[in-house]
Amino acid sequence: MKVEISRLRWMSIAIYVSIAIFHVGTIWFFARLNGGSVSPSQWQYYLGNALIGFVLTQALYPAITSGKPFFQSRTVLYVIAIILAGSSIDTALVSLTGNMRPNPTFYNYLRAFLTNIIMASAWMYGLWSAIVYSVDIHQRRVEADKRAYALESAMARAQLKALENQINPHFLFNVLNSVASLILLDRKQDAHRAVVLLGDMLRQNLKARDGALVTLAEEVELAEMYLTIEGLRYPDRLVVDWQIDPKLLDTPIPGHALQGFVENVVKHTVARTDDRVEASIYARRTESGDLEVGVRNSVPASVPDSGVRDVISGTGLANLRKRVEILFAGTAALSAGYDPDGSYDAHLRLPRPVEGC
Repeated sequence: MKVEISRLRWMSIAIYVSIAIFHVGTIWFFARLNGGSVSPSQWQYYLGNALIGFVLTQALYPAITSGKPFFQSRTVLYVIAIILAGSSIDTALVSLTGNMRPNPTFYNYLRAFLTNIIMASAWMYGLWSAIVYSVDIHQRRVEADKRAYALESAMARAQLKALENQINPHFLFNVLNSVASLILLDRKQDAHRAVVLLGDMLRQNLKARDGALVTLAEEVELAEMYLTIEGLRYPDRLVVDWQIDPKLLDTPIPGHALQGFVENVVKHTVARTDDRVEASIYARRTESGDLEVGVRNSVPASVPDSGVRDVISGTGLANLRKRVEILFAGTAALSAGYDPDGSYDAHLRLPRPVEGC
Protein backbone atom coordinates (compact mmCIF):
# COMPACT_ATOMS: atom_id res chain seq x y z
CA MET A 1 0.00 0.00 0.00
CA LYS A 2 1.32 3.41 -0.97
CA VAL A 3 1.80 5.75 2.01
CA GLU A 4 1.44 9.43 1.20
CA ILE A 5 3.50 11.84 3.29
CA SER A 6 1.76 15.14 3.94
CA ARG A 7 3.22 18.45 2.94
CA LEU A 8 3.45 19.50 6.58
CA ARG A 9 5.41 16.32 7.44
CA TRP A 10 7.97 17.16 4.76
CA MET A 11 8.06 20.71 6.05
CA SER A 12 8.68 19.48 9.62
CA ILE A 13 11.64 17.41 8.36
CA ALA A 14 13.05 20.43 6.52
CA ILE A 15 12.64 22.56 9.65
CA TYR A 16 14.49 20.03 11.79
CA VAL A 17 17.32 19.65 9.27
CA SER A 18 17.70 23.45 9.15
CA ILE A 19 17.84 23.66 12.96
CA ALA A 20 20.36 20.79 13.18
CA ILE A 21 22.60 22.34 10.52
CA PHE A 22 22.43 25.69 12.33
CA HIS A 23 23.30 24.02 15.65
CA VAL A 24 26.29 22.07 14.31
CA GLY A 25 27.40 25.00 12.17
CA THR A 26 27.40 27.29 15.20
CA ILE A 27 29.59 24.85 17.17
CA TRP A 28 32.00 24.48 14.26
CA PHE A 29 32.15 28.27 13.78
CA PHE A 30 33.03 29.00 17.41
CA ALA A 31 35.55 26.16 17.46
CA ARG A 32 37.32 27.71 14.46
CA LEU A 33 36.96 31.17 15.97
CA ASN A 34 38.84 30.02 19.06
CA GLY A 35 41.56 28.45 16.93
CA GLY A 36 40.44 24.86 17.50
CA SER A 37 38.77 22.22 15.37
CA VAL A 38 36.12 19.54 15.60
CA SER A 39 37.56 16.08 16.15
CA PRO A 40 36.32 12.95 14.32
CA SER A 41 34.77 11.64 17.53
CA GLN A 42 32.89 14.91 17.97
CA TRP A 43 31.64 14.69 14.39
CA GLN A 44 30.43 11.16 15.17
CA TYR A 45 28.60 12.52 18.20
CA TYR A 46 26.98 15.37 16.26
CA LEU A 47 25.90 13.02 13.46
CA GLY A 48 24.43 10.59 15.98
CA ASN A 49 22.80 13.47 17.81
CA ALA A 50 21.20 14.69 14.57
CA LEU A 51 19.85 11.23 13.69
CA ILE A 52 18.43 10.74 17.18
CA GLY A 53 16.85 14.17 17.03
CA PHE A 54 15.27 13.33 13.69
CA VAL A 55 13.69 10.17 15.10
CA LEU A 56 12.45 11.95 18.23
CA THR A 57 10.93 14.89 16.35
CA GLN A 58 9.07 12.53 14.04
CA ALA A 59 7.81 10.63 17.09
CA LEU A 60 6.62 13.95 18.51
CA TYR A 61 5.03 15.06 15.20
CA PRO A 62 1.55 13.43 15.77
CA ALA A 63 1.14 15.19 19.12
CA ILE A 64 2.28 18.56 17.77
CA THR A 65 -0.09 18.38 14.78
CA SER A 66 -3.12 17.02 16.64
CA GLY A 67 -4.81 20.39 16.46
CA LYS A 68 -5.28 20.56 20.24
CA PRO A 69 -4.32 23.69 22.23
CA PHE A 70 -0.62 23.47 23.10
CA PHE A 71 -0.83 24.39 26.78
CA GLN A 72 -4.27 22.87 27.37
CA SER A 73 -3.43 19.30 26.36
CA ARG A 74 -0.75 16.65 26.82
CA THR A 75 1.27 18.12 23.98
CA VAL A 76 3.51 20.14 26.30
CA LEU A 77 4.17 17.00 28.36
CA TYR A 78 5.19 15.16 25.20
CA VAL A 79 7.62 17.96 24.36
CA ILE A 80 9.15 17.85 27.84
CA ALA A 81 9.43 14.05 27.66
CA ILE A 82 11.18 14.28 24.28
CA ILE A 83 13.58 16.91 25.64
CA LEU A 84 14.48 14.67 28.60
CA ALA A 85 14.75 11.58 26.39
CA GLY A 86 16.89 13.43 23.88
CA SER A 87 19.20 14.73 26.60
CA SER A 88 19.54 11.25 28.14
CA ILE A 89 20.40 9.66 24.80
CA ASP A 90 22.78 12.50 23.95
CA THR A 91 24.55 12.03 27.27
CA ALA A 92 25.00 8.32 26.60
CA LEU A 93 26.19 9.16 23.09
CA VAL A 94 28.81 11.53 24.53
CA SER A 95 30.25 8.65 26.51
CA LEU A 96 30.04 6.14 23.64
CA THR A 97 31.93 8.44 21.26
CA GLY A 98 34.64 9.10 23.85
CA ASN A 99 33.77 12.75 24.36
CA MET A 100 33.12 12.53 28.12
CA ARG A 101 35.73 14.75 29.80
CA PRO A 102 37.65 14.25 31.99
CA ASN A 103 36.20 10.79 32.86
CA PRO A 104 32.77 9.11 32.90
CA THR A 105 31.72 9.66 36.51
CA PHE A 106 28.19 10.16 37.77
CA TYR A 107 28.87 13.85 38.30
CA ASN A 108 30.11 14.24 34.73
CA TYR A 109 27.11 12.33 33.40
CA LEU A 110 24.78 14.62 35.33
CA ARG A 111 26.61 17.72 34.14
CA ALA A 112 26.53 16.50 30.54
CA PHE A 113 22.83 15.70 30.89
CA LEU A 114 21.96 19.18 32.20
CA THR A 115 24.24 20.81 29.62
CA ASN A 116 22.49 18.92 26.83
CA ILE A 117 19.10 20.09 28.10
CA ILE A 118 20.16 23.74 28.17
CA MET A 119 22.50 23.90 25.18
CA ALA A 120 20.80 21.49 22.77
CA SER A 121 17.59 19.62 23.52
CA ALA A 122 15.52 22.39 25.09
CA TRP A 123 15.97 25.00 22.38
CA MET A 124 16.18 22.57 19.43
CA TYR A 125 13.07 20.54 20.25
CA GLY A 126 11.29 23.56 21.67
CA LEU A 127 11.96 25.67 18.56
CA TRP A 128 11.03 22.80 16.24
CA SER A 129 7.78 22.20 18.16
CA ALA A 130 6.87 25.89 18.16
CA ILE A 131 7.44 26.30 14.40
CA VAL A 132 5.64 23.10 13.37
CA TYR A 133 2.76 23.79 15.76
CA SER A 134 2.38 27.36 14.41
CA VAL A 135 2.45 26.17 10.79
CA ASP A 136 -0.11 23.44 11.57
CA ILE A 137 -2.47 25.88 13.30
CA HIS A 138 -2.12 28.35 10.41
CA GLN A 139 -2.93 25.65 7.85
CA ARG A 140 -5.94 24.52 9.88
CA ARG A 141 -7.25 28.08 9.99
CA VAL A 142 -6.71 28.49 6.25
CA GLU A 143 -8.56 25.23 5.58
CA ALA A 144 -11.35 26.25 7.95
CA ASP A 145 -11.66 29.60 6.15
CA LYS A 146 -11.79 27.79 2.80
CA ARG A 147 -14.52 25.45 4.04
CA ALA A 148 -16.47 28.36 5.50
CA TYR A 149 -16.13 30.29 2.23
CA ALA A 150 -17.17 27.24 0.19
CA LEU A 151 -20.20 26.75 2.43
CA GLU A 152 -21.11 30.42 2.24
CA SER A 153 -20.71 30.38 -1.56
CA ALA A 154 -22.85 27.25 -1.85
CA MET A 155 -25.56 28.84 0.29
CA ALA A 156 -25.39 32.03 -1.77
CA ARG A 157 -25.66 30.06 -5.02
CA ALA A 158 -28.62 28.12 -3.65
CA GLN A 159 -30.33 31.33 -2.57
CA LEU A 160 -29.56 32.95 -5.92
CA LYS A 161 -30.95 29.93 -7.75
CA ALA A 162 -34.14 30.10 -5.70
CA LEU A 163 -34.51 33.79 -6.55
CA GLU A 164 -33.91 33.11 -10.25
CA ASN A 165 -36.53 30.37 -10.17
CA GLN A 166 -38.92 32.87 -8.63
CA ILE A 167 -38.37 35.30 -11.50
CA ASN A 168 -39.30 32.95 -14.31
CA PRO A 169 -42.93 32.25 -13.28
CA HIS A 170 -43.36 35.97 -12.53
CA PHE A 171 -42.06 36.95 -15.97
CA LEU A 172 -44.04 34.22 -17.73
CA PHE A 173 -47.23 35.18 -15.92
CA ASN A 174 -46.97 38.79 -17.14
CA VAL A 175 -46.40 37.79 -20.77
CA LEU A 176 -49.13 35.14 -20.81
CA ASN A 177 -51.58 37.72 -19.49
CA SER A 178 -50.88 39.86 -22.53
CA VAL A 179 -51.28 36.87 -24.89
CA ALA A 180 -54.56 35.92 -23.19
CA SER A 181 -55.85 39.49 -23.60
CA LEU A 182 -55.11 39.42 -27.33
CA ILE A 183 -56.96 36.12 -27.69
CA LEU A 184 -59.99 37.48 -25.82
CA LEU A 185 -60.02 40.48 -28.14
CA ASP A 186 -60.08 38.04 -31.09
CA ARG A 187 -56.86 39.51 -32.47
CA LYS A 188 -55.59 36.19 -33.77
CA GLN A 189 -52.68 37.45 -35.84
CA ASP A 190 -51.37 39.57 -32.98
CA ALA A 191 -51.84 36.67 -30.55
CA HIS A 192 -49.92 34.35 -32.91
CA ARG A 193 -47.10 36.85 -33.22
CA ALA A 194 -47.04 37.27 -29.43
CA VAL A 195 -46.75 33.50 -28.94
CA VAL A 196 -43.85 33.35 -31.42
CA LEU A 197 -42.11 36.19 -29.58
CA LEU A 198 -42.77 34.45 -26.28
CA GLY A 199 -41.02 31.36 -27.65
CA ASP A 200 -38.04 33.50 -28.63
CA MET A 201 -37.99 35.05 -25.17
CA LEU A 202 -38.07 31.67 -23.45
CA ARG A 203 -35.21 30.49 -25.67
CA GLN A 204 -33.22 33.59 -24.78
CA ASN A 205 -34.08 33.08 -21.13
CA LEU A 206 -32.79 29.49 -21.18
CA LYS A 207 -29.50 30.64 -22.72
CA ALA A 208 -29.10 33.18 -19.92
CA ARG A 209 -29.75 30.58 -17.19
CA ASP A 210 -26.15 29.36 -17.37
CA GLY A 211 -24.99 32.17 -15.11
CA ALA A 212 -26.27 34.83 -12.72
CA LEU A 213 -24.98 37.60 -14.98
CA VAL A 214 -25.84 38.26 -18.62
CA THR A 215 -24.61 40.89 -21.03
CA LEU A 216 -26.45 44.17 -21.38
CA ALA A 217 -27.03 43.28 -25.05
CA GLU A 218 -28.94 40.15 -24.01
CA GLU A 219 -31.06 42.14 -21.57
CA VAL A 220 -31.82 44.76 -24.22
CA GLU A 221 -32.86 42.05 -26.69
CA LEU A 222 -35.15 40.46 -24.10
CA ALA A 223 -36.69 43.83 -23.20
CA GLU A 224 -37.27 44.65 -26.88
CA MET A 225 -39.15 41.39 -27.46
CA TYR A 226 -41.22 41.95 -24.34
CA LEU A 227 -42.10 45.50 -25.37
CA THR A 228 -43.06 44.26 -28.82
CA ILE A 229 -45.57 41.87 -27.23
CA GLU A 230 -46.94 44.57 -24.94
CA GLY A 231 -47.07 46.96 -27.91
CA LEU A 232 -49.52 44.55 -29.55
CA ARG A 233 -51.71 44.71 -26.47
CA TYR A 234 -51.38 48.48 -25.90
CA PRO A 235 -50.76 50.00 -29.37
CA ASP A 236 -49.50 53.61 -29.36
CA ARG A 237 -49.85 53.81 -25.57
CA LEU A 238 -46.16 53.38 -24.74
CA VAL A 239 -43.44 55.44 -26.43
CA VAL A 240 -39.91 54.19 -25.75
CA ASP A 241 -36.70 56.16 -26.08
CA TRP A 242 -33.66 53.89 -26.05
CA GLN A 243 -30.56 55.59 -24.60
CA ILE A 244 -28.13 52.68 -24.50
CA ASP A 245 -24.42 53.40 -24.89
CA PRO A 246 -23.23 50.88 -27.54
CA LYS A 247 -19.87 50.62 -25.78
CA LEU A 248 -21.61 49.02 -22.79
CA LEU A 249 -23.44 46.22 -24.62
CA ASP A 250 -20.89 43.59 -23.56
CA THR A 251 -21.03 44.65 -19.92
CA PRO A 252 -22.39 41.95 -17.56
CA ILE A 253 -25.42 42.81 -15.43
CA PRO A 254 -27.81 40.69 -13.33
CA GLY A 255 -30.26 38.73 -15.47
CA HIS A 256 -33.79 40.19 -15.73
CA ALA A 257 -32.66 43.52 -14.26
CA LEU A 258 -33.59 45.73 -17.22
CA GLN A 259 -36.41 43.35 -18.14
CA GLY A 260 -37.86 43.72 -14.65
CA PHE A 261 -37.83 47.52 -14.86
CA VAL A 262 -39.62 47.39 -18.21
CA GLU A 263 -42.24 44.95 -16.90
CA ASN A 264 -42.99 47.31 -14.01
CA VAL A 265 -43.58 50.22 -16.39
CA VAL A 266 -46.13 48.20 -18.35
CA LYS A 267 -47.83 46.48 -15.43
CA HIS A 268 -48.05 49.39 -12.99
CA THR A 269 -48.35 52.39 -15.33
CA VAL A 270 -49.29 51.56 -18.93
CA ALA A 271 -51.91 48.97 -17.92
CA ARG A 272 -53.57 51.43 -15.50
CA THR A 273 -54.20 54.31 -17.83
CA ASP A 274 -55.47 55.09 -21.32
CA ASP A 275 -53.07 58.02 -21.61
CA ARG A 276 -49.76 57.84 -23.38
CA VAL A 277 -46.74 56.86 -21.32
CA GLU A 278 -43.23 57.90 -22.29
CA ALA A 279 -40.35 55.75 -21.13
CA SER A 280 -36.60 56.26 -21.42
CA ILE A 281 -34.51 53.10 -21.14
CA TYR A 282 -30.89 53.97 -20.46
CA ALA A 283 -27.47 52.48 -19.77
CA ARG A 284 -24.56 54.82 -19.12
CA ARG A 285 -21.38 55.36 -17.19
CA THR A 286 -21.48 57.81 -14.32
CA GLU A 287 -18.66 60.28 -13.61
CA SER A 288 -17.28 57.86 -11.03
CA GLY A 289 -17.16 55.04 -13.60
CA ASP A 290 -20.12 53.07 -12.24
CA LEU A 291 -22.60 51.50 -14.63
CA GLU A 292 -26.14 52.84 -14.35
CA VAL A 293 -28.96 50.88 -15.99
CA GLY A 294 -32.58 51.82 -15.61
CA VAL A 295 -35.93 53.06 -16.88
CA ARG A 296 -37.52 56.46 -16.35
CA ASN A 297 -41.17 56.83 -17.32
CA SER A 298 -43.85 59.47 -17.13
CA VAL A 299 -46.77 58.84 -14.77
CA PRO A 300 -50.04 60.32 -16.10
CA ALA A 301 -52.40 61.82 -13.54
CA SER A 302 -54.92 59.10 -14.37
CA VAL A 303 -52.66 56.43 -12.84
CA PRO A 304 -53.82 55.65 -9.28
CA ASP A 305 -51.29 56.11 -6.47
CA SER A 306 -51.55 52.44 -5.64
CA GLY A 307 -49.73 51.66 -8.86
CA VAL A 308 -46.55 53.34 -7.66
CA ARG A 309 -46.87 51.76 -4.23
CA ASP A 310 -47.22 48.33 -5.83
CA VAL A 311 -44.11 48.72 -7.95
CA ILE A 312 -41.96 49.93 -5.05
CA SER A 313 -42.97 47.02 -2.81
CA GLY A 314 -43.49 44.46 -5.61
CA THR A 315 -41.94 41.05 -6.06
CA GLY A 316 -39.75 42.05 -9.00
CA LEU A 317 -37.77 44.80 -7.28
CA ALA A 318 -37.53 42.85 -4.01
CA ASN A 319 -36.16 39.87 -5.89
CA LEU A 320 -33.66 41.98 -7.84
CA ARG A 321 -32.52 43.74 -4.66
CA LYS A 322 -31.73 40.40 -2.98
CA ARG A 323 -29.88 39.08 -6.04
CA VAL A 324 -27.81 42.25 -6.31
CA GLU A 325 -26.88 41.99 -2.64
CA ILE A 326 -25.67 38.41 -3.13
CA LEU A 327 -23.80 39.15 -6.35
CA PHE A 328 -22.12 42.40 -5.38
CA ALA A 329 -21.98 42.22 -1.55
CA GLY A 330 -23.18 45.76 -0.91
CA THR A 331 -21.16 47.50 -3.65
CA ALA A 332 -24.18 47.94 -5.94
CA ALA A 333 -27.35 49.96 -5.37
CA LEU A 334 -30.95 49.66 -6.53
CA SER A 335 -33.07 52.81 -6.46
CA ALA A 336 -36.73 53.30 -7.32
CA GLY A 337 -39.12 56.19 -6.77
CA TYR A 338 -40.52 59.51 -7.97
CA ASP A 339 -38.30 62.20 -9.43
CA PRO A 340 -39.03 65.92 -8.76
CA ASP A 341 -40.62 66.27 -12.21
CA GLY A 342 -43.23 63.64 -11.34
CA SER A 343 -41.73 60.86 -13.43
CA TYR A 344 -40.90 57.47 -12.00
CA ASP A 345 -37.33 56.18 -12.14
CA ALA A 346 -35.93 52.75 -11.31
CA HIS A 347 -32.27 52.07 -11.89
CA LEU A 348 -29.43 49.83 -10.86
CA ARG A 349 -25.95 51.15 -10.21
CA LEU A 350 -23.15 48.62 -10.49
CA PRO A 351 -19.48 49.13 -9.58
CA ARG A 352 -16.75 49.22 -12.17
CA PRO A 353 -15.42 46.77 -13.06
CA VAL A 354 -18.47 44.55 -12.79
CA GLU A 355 -17.48 41.14 -11.46
CA GLY A 356 -19.62 38.04 -11.07
CA CYS A 357 -19.41 35.46 -8.37
